[in-house]
Parts: sequence; C-alpha cells; structure tokens
Amino acid sequence: MSGPFRNSLARWNRSWPLRFAMAGVLLLPLIFGGLMVWAYWNPQGNAGDLPAAIVNEDQSVKADGHTIDAGQNLTDAVLAEQQLDWTVTDNADAEDGLNSGRYYLILKIPSGFSAEVATIDSKTPTQANLEVITNDATNYLVGALANDSVKAIEGQATQTLQFEFLDHVYSAIGTLEEDEGKVLNGADKLAKQAQKAADGAEKLADDAEQVAAGNKQVADKAQNMADNAKKVPAAAQKMADTADEVATDAQTIETNASSVDQQLTDVEAKLKAAGETALAQDVADARSDLDTGVVQPAKDLASESKSAAEKAKDAAAKSQKVVTDAENAAKKLTELSDSASKVAAGAEELSVGLTSELAPEAKELSSQLSRAAAKIPPTTEAQKEAFSQVLSKPINVQDTRWNPVAFLGDGLAPYFLPIALYVGAMFLLLLIPALNPRILNLGKPIKAALQSYAPLVFYGAIGTIVMLTGVIALVGVRASAFLPLLVISLVTMACFIAIVQFLKAALGAVGGYAAVVLLVLQMTSAAGVFPIETIGRFFQLLHPILPMTYGVDGIRRAMAGGPLWPYVGTDVLVLVGFTLICLAGTTYVAKRRKLVVSDVPQPEGSIS
Repeated sequence: MSGPFRNSLARWNRSWPLRFAMAGVLLLPLIFGGLMVWAYWNPQGNAGDLPAAIVNEDQSVKADGHTIDAGQNLTDAVLAEQQLDWTVTDNADAEDGLNSGRYYLILKIPSGFSAEVATIDSKTPTQANLEVITNDATNYLVGALANDSVKAIEGQATQTLQFEFLDHVYSAIGTLEEDEGKVLNGADKLAKQAQKAADGAEKLADDAEQVAAGNKQVADKAQNMADNAKKVPAAAQKMADTADEVATDAQTIETNASSVDQQLTDVEAKLKAAGETALAQDVADARSDLDTGVVQPAKDLASESKSAAEKAKDAAAKSQKVVTDAENAAKKLTELSDSASKVAAGAEELSVGLTSELAPEAKELSSQLSRAAAKIPPTTEAQKEAFSQVLSKPINVQDTRWNPVAFLGDGLAPYFLPIALYVGAMFLLLLIPALNPRILNLGKPIKAALQSYAPLVFYGAIGTIVMLTGVIALVGVRASAFLPLLVISLVTMACFIAIVQFLKAALGAVGGYAAVVLLVLQMTSAAGVFPIETIGRFFQLLHPILPMTYGVDGIRRAMAGGPLWPYVGTDVLVLVGFTLICLAGTTYVAKRRKLVVSDVPQPEGSIS
C-alpha cells in the first residue's frame, strides 16, 4: 500500500485522539441506523401496551325470563383478550385521559347495548352499536396501530352476540318442546272432555227416546180410556181432574225440556267462540234430538191431555175403565217426569264439564299455540333480509376520531418539523461559534455566551417562520391554531439552539458529534410516529427527559386542534426550562474557558 492512500491513513493514525475521532465517525452510521431500527423494531407487536379505556354505560335488560347483560359480558371478554392495556373507567376520566395522552383509545358501550342485543331474538332485530374513539391530537397513527385491536373487539362482540343468539335459539327449542308437551296434554284433555260431552249427548238422546215411548203409552192409555169410558161413569169426573193434572205435568215437562234446550244452546255458542266447531255441531245435534224427542212430544202430550180431559168430562159416568187408564196415565207420566229429570241431570253434567274443564283447556291450548307461533322464524322477505344482516354483523362499531388529521403528511409533520429545527440549530452552530471569542478574551463569559446565543436565535426564528410558511402555504399542511403553533415552534427552536450551543461550547468539535447522537436519541424517543408505549423500554425511559418530546407534543396539538391548555403550556414551560439549564451550562463553560484561554485565540478543534 503506497501513495496518497497510505499517507492519508498514516495521518489519521498519528495519535489516539485522532484514532478515537475516526472510530466515532465510523460508528455514527451504526448509532444512527441501529437506534432507529431498534426503536421501530416491532411497534405493532407492542400494541398490547397501549393504554386504553373501557366505558361501560350499558343497562342490563330482562327478556324471556332471563337477564341480558351484554355490556358486562363484552367488557369481560375484551379484558380477557388483552389486545390493549385496558382500564375500566367512567366517561369523564376516559375523555380527560384521551385529551392528555393517558389513554390512546376509548371503547364506549352505550346504555342501550343490551336492549339492542335483546332484539336479535325478536322478529325486528337491530344491530347493536359500539363506539371507538381516538384522538389525532395525541398521535395520528394510533388509530391505524389499534385497528387490529378494534377488529378484535368487533369480532369478540360479534361472537358474544352470536353466542347469545344461539343460546336463545336452543332455549327456545327447549321451550317449544315443553310447550309441545303442554299442547299435547291440553289436546288430550280436550279430547276426553269432548268424549264426555258426546256421552252426555248420547245419554240425552236415550232419555228423549224414553220420553217418546212414554208419550206413546200415554196416548194408548188415553185411547183405552176413551173406549172404556162408558164402564166408569162414576169415575169420569175424577178422570177429568186427573187428565187436567196430566196436562199440567206435561206442561212442566215441556218447560224443563225447554230450559235444557236453552242451556245446550249456550254451550253450543261457547264452543263456537272457542273455535271447537265440531264439538259445537255435536251439541247442536243433541239439542235438535232433544227438541224433537222431548220438547215437541211434551207439547203434544199437554195438548192431548187437555183434549182427554175434555173428552173425559163429556163422557162423565160412562166408563169405569177411565179410572184405571187415568192411574196408568199418571204412572207413565211419572216415569216420563223421571226421564226428564235424568235428561236435565245429564245436561247439567255436560254443562259443568264444558264450563269448568273443556273451556279452560281450550284456552290453555290457544295460549300454548300462540307462544309456539311467536317462536316461528321470520317469514317475510324484509324480515329475512333484516335478520340475515343483523346475524351476519350484529355489531356496528362507530369509529370516532377527535381532532381528525386529514393526511399522513399532516400527521407526521409534528415529528418532522422539530427534527428540521434541531438540524437547523446544528448548521447555525457551524456558522456561528458557540462562544464569542473576542468577548470571551475580554473576560466577559456571560456576555460571550449570550452574544453568540442572540444571533443564533434571531436567525433560527427567521428560519422557523420560513419553514412554517412554506409547509402551510406551499405543501398544504393544516394548522388548527397557527399562533400557538408559531409560539411552540419558536420555543422549540430556541431550546435546540441552547442545547447544541452548550454541547459545542463544552466539547468543542466532539460537541457536534454528541449533538448528532442526541438528535438520534430524541428522534427515537419523541413518539413522533408511533406511541411511545410501542417502542422499546430504553426509549420509554428517555421519552420524558428529552426536549424533542415536548416540541413534538406541542406542535401536534397546535396543528390537530383540541384543548391546548394546559398541555401546550406545559410543553412550553419544559422547553423553556431546558433552555435556561443549557444557557446556564454554557455560561459555566465560558467561565471555565476564560481561566485557561491563551493570549492568542486558537480554533476550537483541529484535525489535520
């Protein structure tokens, strides 16, 4: 190896300071690239560390005899999944945390969530609503970063509701099975009562037949009485009296039979009202038989008895046989009366059975059938479409973004602008010395520090204003609050200049190297792109103690909007604090430098 290349290597190998300087330069790409790669190694994989809030305002409801508490069930399921670092809290704390950055996302379960869930078991199902809220003023990319978690929430909620629906379906199947047994049991009882009614109607027909036979016998005896009237003249008058009594009893039979007929008419009407048309027809037939076999014959008997009485009076003293026939007639009339009583008793038994047993069972049957009908799935096309839509997606997640940022450029500008201000500060310190050497040699260290800092801030302010004007007017970045944006940008710029000035004053040429390393550390820990919780633990420790964190936060809030106080005010105070500390450090270095400065000013560092 010879020539210029060997001479160049030899020059950098003259002393250990030069060797360290070259090593530092060679390590700078590793420091820059390594820290950036390390910081953003797996933000999505660390999304579980993002603090998020659950606000469960749901009110449980009762449906089909059991309680639906879908909001609490969903809360338990989300907490168990641990997609994010969830905290269950109230709405006020959640919104305050979302504004301050304590929470990056709010899952809000509204008060009517369970009521909406309950509709899935009805013929008019509706989607249940959830709300997911993020805030672009605290981090633009958190919505995208938490997208998988939101999908998991939606999937968990959907799974929960579908489980609830299937549970209701199988419960309904069990209920239908129970109802089926009740319906069959009621139908069985109804059949038995119908059989009893039929038996009663048959008995009624038999009794009516007996009454008809008795009527015929009375008629025969009456005829015999007429034939033998001449044999019993002495009893004619008595026969006439007896015939009158027979007529009266026949009238009584007619009245009782008519009463039974009216009762059967009422029974028939009740059965028709209950929908038991077949059984009502049977009762109608029995009533017709009663009318034909009892009522009408009783009327005929009364008429014939009256006629017989008249004839008996006409045939007074003509027949002794009339007495015997009258006695026989009385006996048959008694039998007829007994039969009529049996008819009445049978009719009463039928009425009691229909009223106390058949009607309630018919009512229970109707109730069970109505309940079974309520379990029938939707039948109309509209109902089927609504049911299918809700079952396929029972949850509607409403994504709400506070202070929305329209474009990715707007979202990343609060990160890029502070970096630009810091780089600008580094370049200004290449043109203007950290300490004014002339004033420092005059023995005025404080003035030497401030007289370097003042022009740096002046030119830095011009550069800041030009930068903001350009990105807003030319690039199209949107600023919700321009004046706060200008203030926080100027304060950030002044802070960065004070930091680089201190490093250059204290370390000379090495200070520029340290400024670059500090830039990388701030870029990786300022949470300008991803939330700091998704970055490594090392960068989380650096996050609150490096100034770019507060510059990024203040600029982001001023650009996105939302409440600025106390957040931007806090950022300004912290940056001012960093600035004063660095200015104090620069002044201290200037005092120390005054004690050792030579009569002839030397460059801060020279590598030659």
